[in-house]
Amino acid sequence: MTNYGKRIKSTLLTALIIVLLAAAARSGSRLAKEVSAERKDIKAFTELEAEVWGEEQNGADSGGQKGALRKLGMPEQGALFRLQEENPDFVGWLSIPNGGISYPVMHSPANPQYYLRRNFHKEESAAGVPFIEGECSLQPMSDVTVIYGHNRKNGTMFAPLLSYQDKDYWENHRFLYLDMPEEKKEFEIFLALRLDVRQLEEINPYTYLNFRTEEQFNEYMDSLRKEALYETKVSAAYQDKILLLSTCSYHTEDGRFLVAAVERK
Repeated sequence: MTNYGKRIKSTLLTALIIVLLAAAARSGSRLAKEVSAERKDIKAFTELEAEVWGEEQNGADSGGQKGALRKLGMPEQGALFRLQEENPDFVGWLSIPNGGISYPVMHSPANPQYYLRRNFHKEESAAGVPFIEGECSLQPMSDVTVIYGHNRKNGTMFAPLLSYQDKDYWENHRFLYLDMPEEKKEFEIFLALRLDVRQLEEINPYTYLNFRTEEQFNEYMDSLRKEALYETKVSAAYQDKILLLSTCSYHTEDGRFLVAAVERK
């Protein structure tokens, strides 16, 4: 190879190295920003949680299991009212004891997906905040109330719901709570299911928010049970209130994972 050829080869190799280093720097910078944003989201939720469950519990969640902070008693009602005063879209606190879920729940009917990519303080956030389907009502409560949340790869938000694919897990985490400023609601989980968005024409759990007849309710329940991952023998009757937690599932391209619970009074 001539000296000229060697110089060309050396120049091309140097250029390639520069391009690769620049790409690595951009990738590293993007990753650092994502990690920083995740830490910010977790810190914000931890602070809200500490306010709801009491400052003495702050920092006790070393394992990242948010629901583990819940005690058997009521959360501080004053804190729930304060959160509602700070943001009127706040409707309550959702928790599954020892189940990794303990988050505020938002409802903004005029812009239902407002909190898909915003935090409690209405700032941009990839994690968002769990939010209720815009067409649902809380006063009075819809027959079916749908709460959406992200399935985050870092295991936060509604990612722990996928643990309900295992019946043994359900056996030990059957109850969830929605604590609102005015009242406390307890629900018992009665089924879990996976869906493909393309299945929704055949079975659509989001279709009925209120049932006109008992027959319509029974048809809805039958469609859910056909897709359930396992039987629980927990029943829901006509006029019972149902809470449906929904998140993404990666078992297929457009997958959804749902957990259905019935109110216990």
